[in-house]
Amino acid sequence: MPLYDTIKAQEANFPLPQPTATIEVGTFDAANGKFTYSVPEYKVTDPVELDDRGKPIKRQTHIGGEVTAINVFDLKLRFKVVHRVGDFSAAPDNQAAVEAAPGNDFVDIDAGTATSLSFSLACHGKEFDSDLPLKIERHIAAAGAITIPALPVSIIYAPPVDQQKKNVATWTSTDITGNTTSMAFSSQASTTVPAPSQFQSVVDLAAAMKAISPALSAIPNAYAQAAGTALSVISGVLGSSTATGTSSTKVLDKKTLTITLSSSASVSTIPTGGGPGNSDVICFLKNARVVWYTDGGPLKLALIGWDSDSYVSAALLQQDSGPTGLDKATRDALLKLDPFVAGGPSVLPPSSRFVYNNTLDINGSNATFNLTHSVTNTDLSQTETTDTKVADGTASFAFLASLNIGVTDTRKVQVILTSTSAAQTSTTKTVSRQAQFNAGPNEYYSVEVYCDVIFGTFAFRPIGSSAAPPVTGQALNKQGKPLVSTEVSLTSGGRTFKTITDANGQFTFRANTIKPGPMRISSLNAHQDIGFTGSPVHNLKLTDPQS
Repeated sequence: MPLYDTIKAQEANFPLPQPTATIEVGTFDAANGKFTYSVPEYKVTDPVELDDRGKPIKRQTHIGGEVTAINVFDLKLRFKVVHRVGDFSAAPDNQAAVEAAPGNDFVDIDAGTATSLSFSLACHGKEFDSDLPLKIERHIAAAGAITIPALPVSIIYAPPVDQQKKNVATWTSTDITGNTTSMAFSSQASTTVPAPSQFQSVVDLAAAMKAISPALSAIPNAYAQAAGTALSVISGVLGSSTATGTSSTKVLDKKTLTITLSSSASVSTIPTGGGPGNSDVICFLKNARVVWYTDGGPLKLALIGWDSDSYVSAALLQQDSGPTGLDKATRDALLKLDPFVAGGPSVLPPSSRFVYNNTLDINGSNATFNLTHSVTNTDLSQTETTDTKVADGTASFAFLASLNIGVTDTRKVQVILTSTSAAQTSTTKTVSRQAQFNAGPNEYYSVEVYCDVIFGTFAFRPIGSSAAPPVTGQALNKQGKPLVSTEVSLTSGGRTFKTITDANGQFTFRANTIKPGPMRISSLNAHQDIGFTGSPVHNLKLTDPQS
């Protein structure tokens, strides 16, 4: 991790921001009315003017002071006095004068957010008006790096376990949509509002640092020059790095980061692992390394790499001391993303994130179904948050805590990761997948399918099946021959139920969520409308006129 280590090494070169600081501007001599600057001076000479004889008039040179504030928010300007007799006051920009306390040899003026300021001083009948306004330069600049132990990308949900323990969900990298992530910082020990942050590409972040670095380096201030040098070093290593491992990421509108897994290998759930909530595979970037940078505005971020694309079952994450290399807080944060872990395989997943797709009936044979979900604007507005404890963040968060942007306890800082659907970067906005289920000759079960709109995957929830099926029938072609391994749909009450015909073209619907009411049975180009009263409907004939 030479790139990451180089950036971490530069964090010490950024002075911690101060809530307030006082800079001495100069000293007023009440005996003669003269003022001497303590800060660097700048001079402006009047333009050339000619007298009546065409000879240049002697030009007057005006003197002003330059104040530079590095990583300071509330800046106060101090004016000292010598030979004080009576009152001593300072008035900024024709405002009300500020009186020095009795016995003090100074007066402080709050500069607010001003970038220039004129002033007047008065004591014992002597007065001084600034010839030129003070120039006030403010610089808040720092950068660093943090490690997020596990940055979630996707969840591959396991199907229910069949009697033969063959059911498995297999996904390749092209199937995994990933998600779009935004980031904020907060503290476990406070109610501070998290600080929002913006993602940028590595190139854009390096350019932003490179732009401000020369200005800081040119300031005659040791802190500013150290910060300028540090930014130059960081932008240099970012700009020259050609292997940051971010080829599978994309910055969306410079605010969020879209992540897709780059591995070409297939990822499969374990058919004997216990089904939903146990065999589910949680995909994440292990030890994701993030560079942060601030110039006084919103925090800017860039993902520069990670150790590995990790695929870990929920059961393994639940082990107290497993081979994942993740601490308990990180494992718990990942597990909270999967509702089947806490609620069990039959829990009803939250409707805000999981959209009902259809119900599948598997009856005595293997069945393959095509699953699709068209992403809507409602889907895109859903979010899921993960509270992740950060590693290697002490120096970074000491700086951010002093910025008062949401980090108040540098020992217990969390990253708040907010995931939304990555389908907003897709031109089709459709999630699709083929699912295969197994059943023995006398085995049947029903499964509800939901689309997880955050991670772009399908989840499977086992539900009850009726031993006495409410609807049975046979699908035939126009010659009256059975349609084998053909999908049949039942639509009722706003829900769709699907099953596959057997070797004789027979189909059976057993899901106990089928309710009385009007329904339509469809297969290929055939359909039949019936009124279901709750009494079993058997021996339907569904003939396709075109096959």
